[in-house]
Amino acid sequence: MRCCRSVNSWRPHRTGYGAACTICRPRQLLRHIILPQAFQRMIPPLAGQAISTIKDSAIVSIISIQELTFQGMELMAATYLTFEVWITVTLLYFLLTYSCSWLAGRLELRLRRAYLY
Repeated sequence: MRCCRSVNSWRPHRTGYGAACTICRPRQLLRHIILPQAFQRMIPPLAGQAISTIKDSAIVSIISIQELTFQGMELMAATYLTFEVWITVTLLYFLLTYSCSWLAGRLELRLRRAYLY
């Protein structure tokens, strides 16, 4: 929902007027002007949504790791090392979410540099 709002807050009609002056076709306008700017505006909300998905639903099972919390609880029941297991699970979740955040930041920086020049 936030992604749609970020794109809807941007008004492409002024950009379209500029492209019309350079005699762009509608497909060229969409591909070279509107979509890159819309994608750049969607990166922060999409990254936040991806991180929320990881934290809320433990999407780590997609990357071939079984659900961390469940595995941690089973390990605690077997070894009685509660504190150590929770610290490890926390660090693994942090690494997953931080890596997603870092990648989104790098992508955002790369797109910003590409459209500045």
